[in-house]
Amino acid sequence: MGKVLFISSRPLYPVISGIQIRTVQQLELLMQRYNVDVVYQSEKKEGEEWVRKQLPGVGKVICFKLPKWKSYLQTLRFLFNTLPLQVNYYYEKKIQAYIDKHLSEYDIVFCNNIRTAQYVLKTKNILKCIDFVDALSMNYEKARKCSHGIWKWMYAIEYKRCSIYEQQVLSSFNRCAIISEVDKQYLLRHAHSLLHVVGNKVDIPDEALVSRHEDWGNIVFVGKMNYEPNIIAVTYFAEHIFPKLTSCYPRLRFVIVGALPDARVQKLATYKNVIVTGYVDTVEPYYQKATIVACPMLTGAGIQNKIIQAMAYGCCVVTTSIGAEGLNIQHDELAIADEDNMARTILSLLEDKQRRKSMGKAAREYVIKNLSQQVISQQFWKFMNQ
Repeated sequence: MGKVLFISSRPLYPVISGIQIRTVQQLELLMQRYNVDVVYQSEKKEGEEWVRKQLPGVGKVICFKLPKWKSYLQTLRFLFNTLPLQVNYYYEKKIQAYIDKHLSEYDIVFCNNIRTAQYVLKTKNILKCIDFVDALSMNYEKARKCSHGIWKWMYAIEYKRCSIYEQQVLSSFNRCAIISEVDKQYLLRHAHSLLHVVGNKVDIPDEALVSRHEDWGNIVFVGKMNYEPNIIAVTYFAEHIFPKLTSCYPRLRFVIVGALPDARVQKLATYKNVIVTGYVDTVEPYYQKATIVACPMLTGAGIQNKIIQAMAYGCCVVTTSIGAEGLNIQHDELAIADEDNMARTILSLLEDKQRRKSMGKAAREYVIKNLSQQVISQQFWKFMNQ
């Protein structure tokens, strides 16, 4: 078996974000055919035993501590270089020194996103693989249109820098993967590189655990709540859509489920009938009790894990055209409604339980057909063995 050095910009566990879901998926697949060592960074020093319990069979696990204050300080390097802000934020010289010293021991190096690409960007004489996950430049292009003040300025800078850096990574790495056809076409609009689509697998819950489509109870949003596209989505929904719904259904609740709620999200908990849970051990009960799962994404890129996970639970999902990007929806698997008609779409679904159940059934069937372990495994090995 060959040896792989896997580099991650974040801790692997607990899995509370889409990037962690994706990272663990790629690791588990690699471990089927390779001996894999992992290097990752965290805000606090963590023992390798924690990762070993979750990933039996993994090789060396090396954690580098990078406090948040130091990451913020390192971001200021963008004033003196042309790298994206987030590459500056995550880059650590101690990790670079470790990789430089040990890279010759491996057959393959695998970077879990462009934040780790800098460690081996100019390295040769080794097979270099990277998972872009999604087109970050596309994410920032959308974000700058929805932001104001300093955030608009920062997103404009990051959009330009990510656009250039992504093309450098495409030309430097031997194997490149991305989450959807939409993201792929966006990155390749100025290039002709080989870029493979590898989706996110979804664990399919038992039929007994699917949504019960309760009447007029809970509008649910699930996601990591310090992630800017999620913050923008729930704030917009709570302030502009939800009041229109409660004017017809006063007892309706908007339940925001997810770890690390930003101060702007915590503020929403002061609104009438809005609940912010923070971290929960499992999202299963929230999907089961959801009348509708709302994903009103105004920014972002890639396939939204929050959507496909809800679909696996047979939920009735309402999202925007941005939220549905990357999903090859053919029939009535979910409702796509943008700002001008989202409230109207949700109100019509609240009145029609049979339609909600029908959409949930079609959504679950879509996930089983397109995002199962077997389907995603085939996509991954096609990417690795191109």
